[in-house]
Amino acid sequence: MQISYKKTKILHLITSLEVGGVQHGLLLGLPEIDKKRYEHAICSITNKMPMANEFKKKNINLFTLNINTKTEFLYSIRLRNIIKTYKPDIIHTYLIHANILGRIIGKTSNIKAIICSERTIGQANWYERFLTKITNPLVNIVEVNSKKGKDSIHKNLKVPNEKIKVIYSGIDVKKYQIIKSKTEIKKSLNINGSKKIILCVGRLRKVKGINFGIETFYEIQKTMKNTIFLIAGEGEEKKQLEEQAKMLSLGKQVKFIGARKDLPEIFSISDVIIMPSITEGFPRIAIESMAAGKPIVANNVGGTSEAIKHKYNGILVPSKKPKIMAKWVIKILKDKKLANKLGGNGKKLVSEKFTLEKYIKKVEMMYSKYANKERLS
Repeated sequence: MQISYKKTKILHLITSLEVGGVQHGLLLGLPEIDKKRYEHAICSITNKMPMANEFKKKNINLFTLNINTKTEFLYSIRLRNIIKTYKPDIIHTYLIHANILGRIIGKTSNIKAIICSERTIGQANWYERFLTKITNPLVNIVEVNSKKGKDSIHKNLKVPNEKIKVIYSGIDVKKYQIIKSKTEIKKSLNINGSKKIILCVGRLRKVKGINFGIETFYEIQKTMKNTIFLIAGEGEEKKQLEEQAKMLSLGKQVKFIGARKDLPEIFSISDVIIMPSITEGFPRIAIESMAAGKPIVANNVGGTSEAIKHKYNGILVPSKKPKIMAKWVIKILKDKKLANKLGGNGKKLVSEKFTLEKYIKKVEMMYSKYANKERLS
């Protein structure tokens, strides 16, 4: 006879539901976690929620603190009211602002367990580092997605090693087996069929180094005119980046295609993926590129080297060196054998190490320590 337990309710507190790696990870992972044992709700601190409908389609409850200014202080009262209404057993927080808020309000609301997920390396300012350090005793587990992330939060945020758990991201590799014709996908983006496509995916923020990606493409264009650069993402740097491309006379060769819901299709038509980030925790885009069988050229920052092995499934280059990145992109575009080798090895590595199933199993193990043990009659 199978034993049934009272469901464990988990409230996921996040800064926003803008399009991003953490948000995509939640959208992919939460519906796959054991539905008989766990129930989920998401609370966005800000009112920036373009992905809200996608979570609603997965039958995940949504709340928002509806904050739109940094000087608004009613958020703590709103969060307490949400906790009082939803009655979570666990609060799982993501990103620095949610982590600090969730620790303080969660603890004073007598939540059974507080789990914080750190996804960035070296991005916290002195004030955020200070608040993290003094609230470390309030948290049960700090989950990170790379060993570099573990080392960083232990050294810089003084999180005790015994509280840190490393869980690598996972993806549904089946989504990257695209049936739709490449010609049709290219046509929808007004791309000439013979063009070599270089792709960069990420929020248009300084930390993602998109400006260095444009400089890289400028170097590539000097010797390979039959190329086009796709930039998938939205963000506050968009106008500056568009102006940069215009100043370098790259206007028509650089396409800003926005935040995409069809990324697997965009990967399928791309020849090389570049990752010019200035810093990274663990780059989800790297494992998505690998699942699509695409070669990657990435800056060797943060936890990137835990996903990309140099000359095995991608190329690692020094940060902020667009000429070096361009040299490798050109080499891959001209050497089909090398491109196939890198892409094939990437696919193999994803299936061995970064599947959704492996990720879900480890997350459920993390939650199980604090799950309800109360049996249902």
